[in-house]
Formats: sequence, structure tokens, C-alpha cells
Amino acid sequence: GYHEYMMDENNKYNMHGIERGNSNLRIKYFPTYAAMNNIYSIDLMNYTENNLKLKAIMKTLPQSVMDELKWDENVGKRLEEWVENDRRTNKNGQYNLADFSELLNLPNKDIPSDHLPIGAIFEFEDVCDVKNKDQDVCRCCIEHVKKDKKKKSKSKRNKRRNNSNFVHEWKYHEINSF
Repeated sequence: GYHEYMMDENNKYNMHGIERGNSNLRIKYFPTYAAMNNIYSIDLMNYTENNLKLKAIMKTLPQSVMDELKWDENVGKRLEEWVENDRRTNKNGQYNLADFSELLNLPNKDIPSDHLPIGAIFEFEDVCDVKNKDQDVCRCCIEHVKKDKKKKSKSKRNKRRNNSNFVHEWKYHEINSF
């Protein structure tokens, strides 16, 4: 979901001179994991486009945390340094990624996990037409009819209780699992 959102030309993100599908841009706008001086966008949200339409995605980092960390400014600087230095700024040798160390380490007092929450809003496409081409009305469009369940008669149970020969005893069964 986040990748599709980033690839949409209508979304006006600062690309910092980097191609739109680059993972560094997903990290800037939708980080999902931050621990031990590493920040990644690794949590995924997969869906099928034949019956779901992506309507909106949730920011992964709360705005208050972004403001406190000056997230956009600091990550933007790191991305520009990465481009200027021939994409070789990562201290861990992960040269496909900019160096995001010491920007955010989780968990912390504001975020209790090293993974950030992801979320999206989807709209269902008209699945009835696709699945039920040969039928007039599909099962999901028919009003559900609730069947009447017959109540079991208490009379048998009461007869048994009232029977003087009926003895109320506990039965014990040994259970041995060894």
C-alpha cells in the first residue's frame, strides 16, 4: 500500500532528486521499524487490486514525534548527503540506504514498540459482478433468512429427573497422559 502511494504522481513529496520508488523515500515518509540505529520500511500491507481500491494510508510516525525530532528536515539532509556522496554514507555498509543512524531509536517513552503501526482504508470493488456472472443475484446480495430452530423439549429431562430410579452420581474417569 505504501509503495503504491509513493508511486502515485499526484502525491507531492519532496523526492530529493531520488527516483520515486526508492526505499529511502519510503523510510522518510513511512518508516515502520527503528531500533539499534537502523530505520527501515519493512512492514508490508499487501492486497489484491482486482477487488480492493486503496483510498488512504495512515502515517506511521505520529506528527508530534516528527515535529519533536525535526524529522522531515533531518531525514531530508541525510538523503541529500547520500546523493552528494555517491550513495555511500551508510556506516553499516548498506549503501542502498542513506545513513539514518541516531535519528530515532525505538522503543522509547512515546512509542512502546520498535515497529510502528501501519494502516490503510480500502474500498471494495463490485465483487458481485466478477464472481457471479452467470447468476442474477449473488449470495452476498440476498437477504439472509434466519432459520427457526426448534427448541428441545424439557419434558424428557424432567421425566428422567422425576423418575425415582434415577440416581444422581458423579462418575470419575482416570486420565493418564504418561
